[in-house]
Amino acid sequence: ELLHTMTASMAAYVPLVTTPSDEHPASIEDLDGQIQWESHVEADDRVGHSIVQLSAPIYYAEKHDGIVSFDVVRHGSLEGRCQCMYSTQDSGAVAGQQYIAQRGHVFFETGEHTKSFTLQLVKSNVWAATVEFKIMLSEPEGCLLGHYLHIGRVKVLDDNYFPSSKFADSIKAGEVSSLPGVSLFWEYMWWNLAGKGLAWKTMLSMVMDQLRNLYLLLMIWMHMYLVNVVCETSDESKRNLLVADDVDRTIYVLSFLTVAPI
Repeated sequence: ELLHTMTASMAAYVPLVTTPSDEHPASIEDLDGQIQWESHVEADDRVGHSIVQLSAPIYYAEKHDGIVSFDVVRHGSLEGRCQCMYSTQDSGAVAGQQYIAQRGHVFFETGEHTKSFTLQLVKSNVWAATVEFKIMLSEPEGCLLGHYLHIGRVKVLDDNYFPSSKFADSIKAGEVSSLPGVSLFWEYMWWNLAGKGLAWKTMLSMVMDQLRNLYLLLMIWMHMYLVNVVCETSDESKRNLLVADDVDRTIYVLSFLTVAPI
């Protein structure tokens, strides 16, 4: 209740669209280039118009709640019928992964000033950082959109435990030191491999880390080759040189492989 009152009070200032001019063109595009809204209302005719906008610039929700509610409010004249569209847009959050994309109409009849809507969040026991998506108002009919609050953000907070909620009860009880290390490590590995876009990066890092071991094996092989083949004087050994029958060039090749950035 207190949060709703505070967010509603933040929307008290509702700047109107100015008359089209060189400084304020008739078609204005927002920062994301997604919505265009137009004003053909002369300055003297702005009085008496309805202004439709979101009730707050930012809404907060916890992922385990599964829903987030937002209000669309109507300021100015409450006479007549007006409408607009609302829709969601990805930002840090991705539709289908953190929330369910939604689009719909907002209708205001005479005397109505507030409409409430609910968006669905995707529940998950896997920890994730705080992400956000956008709510956008567009296509006004019989009204004007608020200059600033025609776009809002929804921040989705994750109350799961990192890397998973498997040991939530132990963590809440303060028994962190008693957590099984192997199981905790496996949960961490699963979190890395299960995350979309994170799995292939994890695998790539694991493969790149093995290059050190490959380099060590290469050095061991080269030392053995140098002793058992290059330093041998038999004809059979000379035939097994990297550069056939040329000990000096073989040594040059081995020296290059030793310092090459592998």
